Amino acid sequence: MSDLTGYTAEQALNRDLLLNAVNGASLHWARVHGYTADCPPDEVLAEGIHLGTRAVWSGDLDDIDRAVTVLIDQPLTYAHPDRISDPQLLTLVSSALAVARERGVITVAAVPGVADGVTDYDPAAFEQMVVDVVFQIATLGEVIR
Repeated sequence: MSDLTGYTAEQALNRDLLLNAVNGASLHWARVHGYTADCPPDEVLAEGIHLGTRAVWSGDLDDIDRAVTVLIDQPLTYAHPDRISDPQLLTLVSSALAVARERGVITVAAVPGVADGVTDYDPAAFEQMVVDVVFQIATLGEVIR
């Protein structure tokens, strides 16, 4: 479903975040059992397991939306204290997502920092980090890497 009729800008971005996560950005820790994305916003869903703990996870657009909101409001709150190596990354992701929401961005590739080259990160690497950080919070409740 490339037609996003019925999606708000935030829902479209959340869907793109989820699709990028299940198609590569989070596969270093997550095994995806399945996902539904070619559907109305309230039916989008991804499910799988955490490769390390074998815990089952699931995520929908509301979970992604909550993760983006907490990242914008409190970027360091969900960083696992023993595992996150660069807390500044969360602040950078938070700022990029806040601007993306303000601008009505609907794709991860258009998130500032990715599109504007504001970071020292390679644009593709930064895009992957944004997606993975959001997806970790949405499905695990914290950033583990």
